[in-house]
Amino acid sequence: MGFAACVLFASACDFHVDPQLATINNGTTVIGTGDNTTVAQLIITPVQVQLLTGQTAQLITNAPFALQPQLVWTSSNEFIAGVSSTGVVAAFTAGTVVITVHYVFDTTNSAASSVTVTIPTPNPTPNGPIPP
Repeated sequence: MGFAACVLFASACDFHVDPQLATINNGTTVIGTGDNTTVAQLIITPVQVQLLTGQTAQLITNAPFALQPQLVWTSSNEFIAGVSSTGVVAAFTAGTVVITVHYVFDTTNSAASSVTVTIPTPNPTPNGPIPP
């Protein structure tokens, strides 16, 4: 049965519409229509990260556990460092990027972390200096 058939035979279709409306009120996001659930301004921890190429770091937010699947993580330059959907940053090459997170339902409620990636300095003498 297509959509048109369900419109004609509405009693035979099981449609459940539950819109999630989000409004912004003084730095908080109100979700829903009547439940008055508010979401505080997002915060990322840590706000500054230094990594060597090949390393990873976990960024966290103050987002409630139930809303963490609604977070969108982005990197300003995926070639320098990328970020997973759970906030794990992977360092690829030297440079600085900004990792940003926001809610799917409220792109204005966001937070950012600065990630600086450096190339490790090779140690030419792993056992210490060469004796004279």
